[in-house]
Amino acid sequence: MTMAAPPIRIEADYLLETASDPRRVAETMAGEQSSGTFVPVPGETPELKERSAARVERLEVFDAPVDAPSLPTTAAIDPARLRRARVTLSWPIENLGPSLPNLLATVAGNLFELRPLTGLRLLDIRLPQAFADAYPGPRFGIDGTRRLAGVEGRPIIGTIIKPSVGFGPQETAALVRTLCEGGIDFIKDDELQADGPHCPFEDRARAVMRVVDDHADRTGKKVMVAFNLTGEIDQMRRRDARRLVDDEAWEREIGRAVAEARATLGAGRDPLVYSLAGPDDPAVAAQREAVRMAGLDPVAASERLGAGLGRILRAIVGNAGLTRAAIPRAMPRCSSGSTR
Repeated sequence: MTMAAPPIRIEADYLLETASDPRRVAETMAGEQSSGTFVPVPGETPELKERSAARVERLEVFDAPVDAPSLPTTAAIDPARLRRARVTLSWPIENLGPSLPNLLATVAGNLFELRPLTGLRLLDIRLPQAFADAYPGPRFGIDGTRRLAGVEGRPIIGTIIKPSVGFGPQETAALVRTLCEGGIDFIKDDELQADGPHCPFEDRARAVMRVVDDHADRTGKKVMVAFNLTGEIDQMRRRDARRLVDDEAWEREIGRAVAEARATLGAGRDPLVYSLAGPDDPAVAAQREAVRMAGLDPVAASERLGAGLGRILRAIVGNAGLTRAAIPRAMPRCSSGSTR
C-alpha cells in the first residue's frame, strides 16, 4: 500500500456541534487559532492573513438531527437548529515550527470555549515532514529494546513496583531482587514514586541497581529498570549529569554501552560508538547545560567522557579479537581522553 505524502501544512479534523451557521463557526475557529481574534485589529492586513492565517479546507455538514446540546452553554440557542459537521482546518508550519507544545496550543488551545460551540472534538492531525525530522522517535525502538533486554521470540514480561509508595530504598531493592530471581525482564517505578524523603531518588536508584548488577553478574541477564525521574527540569538534568561523577552510575553506564556493543557484534552487525559531533551538535549544548546545572567542572567532565569512550572502544576491540581499531577521519570523536 502506498503511503500518502505528508501535508505541506498542518491539518486537523474536528467534529463540531452548533446552532449557528457551521461555515461561519469554522471560519471563527480558523481565525481564533491563527492571526485573528474576536475583534479586528489594525495589524491584521490582507498580506499577513495570506501568510499566516489558518484555512477552512473542508466542511461536511451532517443531516442527522441533534436532540440536545452535547455540552452546557450560556448562549441562547434554538435546539431545533443544532447541527453537527466535520471540518478540516490547516495552518502554515511557519506559524509555529515543528514544536509539539505549540502544536497543542494551535490545534486545541481555546477552541473548546468558543461561545457558538455546543460541542467540539479533535478527530485527527496530519503533520508535515518537518515534525518527523525534529522528533525521530524512540532511541532504541522495539528491536533495540529486545536486544537490550535479551528477549527474543516471546513477550517482554514487566511489572511495576507495588505498593506504589511506602517502601524505602532497601525495601524497594529487596522486592527487585525477588522479581529478578523470578525471571522478570522489565521493572518500573510507579508514577507516584518520585523523590520523596522516605525514598529519595538517588538512594533508590543506587540500591536497586546494586541488586540488578549483582543478578547480571551471576546469571548474565540484565533486567531493565525504568526509574521515575520526574521533577523540575533542573532536577532531571542533574540526575542525568551525575552519571559523570557517581562512580557506581558511571560504571553501569560504561557496562551498558559495552554490553550493547557486544550484543550487536554477536548478532553479526557493526556497533556504532560515537561521541558529541562538535560545537554544532545540539547534544553539545545539552551536555554543557547538564554539567553546569549539576555544578560539575566542565573540563573534568569532558575528560571523563573521553576516557569512557576509550574504555568502550578497547572492550569492543578486545571482544572482537582485534589488535587495534580504525576511526575514520569523518567519524565524530571525543576531544579528550585516550582511545588507544
